[in-house]
Amino acid sequence: MRRKDKNGVTHLFVEEYADREDTRIPWTEFSRLWRKTTSSRPPGIKSTREMPAELLEQLRTAWPK
Repeated sequence: MRRKDKNGVTHLFVEEYADREDTRIPWTEFSRLWRKTTSSRPPGIKSTREMPAELLEQLRTAWPK
């Protein structure tokens, strides 16, 4: 994991992988996926909270292929 702080925002890069350009989605699409996947409050662009492992797995399963 790599951390980058810039302009009051912390970015956490969990992993880098060869097909990251093919599997990335815009923020609006991620927010839509979040609302479809869970009933918890969606993160904001400047969110700093940790997501539970169960939620990460739900998102991974629903992530567009």
